[in-house]
Amino acid sequence: MIFYFSEKKDYSINAGGKAPADIDWICSQLGYIPIYFPHREAHEESVLKKMDMLACVLKSWFKTFLKVKKNDIIIYQYPMCAMPIANKLIPILNRRKIKIISIVHDLSSLRYREADISKKQLRYYIQCDNSLKHSYKIIAHNSKMKQYLISQGISDKTIECLGLFDYLCNDNQKDSVCDFKSIAIAGNLNPRKSGYVYKLGAMKKAIRIYLYGPNYNNSFESQNIIYKGSFEADELPEHMIAGFGLVWDGPDLDTCSGSLGQYLKFNNPHKFSMYLASNMPIIIWKKAALADFVFQNNIGIVIESLEDIGDCLNAISSEEYVIMRKNASELGELVRRGHYTREALSKCIN
Repeated sequence: MIFYFSEKKDYSINAGGKAPADIDWICSQLGYIPIYFPHREAHEESVLKKMDMLACVLKSWFKTFLKVKKNDIIIYQYPMCAMPIANKLIPILNRRKIKIISIVHDLSSLRYREADISKKQLRYYIQCDNSLKHSYKIIAHNSKMKQYLISQGISDKTIECLGLFDYLCNDNQKDSVCDFKSIAIAGNLNPRKSGYVYKLGAMKKAIRIYLYGPNYNNSFESQNIIYKGSFEADELPEHMIAGFGLVWDGPDLDTCSGSLGQYLKFNNPHKFSMYLASNMPIIIWKKAALADFVFQNNIGIVIESLEDIGDCLNAISSEEYVIMRKNASELGELVRRGHYTREALSKCIN
């Protein structure tokens, strides 16, 4: 039998929970059996809430050990709630010949290795990520993440690549845009997370920029930078109106810097899939893990600096843009119906 761990999380405005929710839905459609776990929100810090959360987690694990038998499969979305407990119990499942297929969402040891965190915290992240070695199969984002996992001592035969995250939504996306020489930026617009956004007004060549997402400080809005608001994750693609979607991170315009910027060298940002679900070509940092994917599939532009965008857009003809958008739309259809998750799971199970 095939089971999947499912955490209940509200992702209505903050799309952070949409990727695991989409994988849950795909697993349910494939006939897999859910085992529900709670999701711990950052604000749940009171002693009572922690105790209640611990009790719920232990109850879910108890159900797991009752239901799952030898040679059964568990689809495990990594990381999950209460990792210290998972780190102790997953090896036991492994020893009972239960096959764990781990779908990686984040590798904190990689994401925060250049961040200003304590050595103790980094050691904890490394310890958690090392728990993936108990998996029967690991679904990594891409070949760059796969090579990192191999460098950490995990067998290459264990690892499959996802390719892209899916982004399940309806097919109400627009077929054309009025101004293809414009860009959209979607995501958490908190200055600490997306510092570069608040420097866009200083770019040498002004371009039309549409911003989507929570936590925007609109005192930085200008004539060419327009904040469009926050929308539910499932509905966001219907509201995207720009010619290109931007995949960038960090505080700077000239390169993707800082821990989050450097993480782009290894991960598949969920917004990448959201732009494709919106039938939108992509502009991405040339050192990002998905830069080759953009180039090979002719679905956008690869840049070194945000200052390059103006010249790049001016160099694109309307005919070239139509081809990019057609290619992006074809991939968009795939991510909207869950193609990449289904394919990766099939390779791991069959």
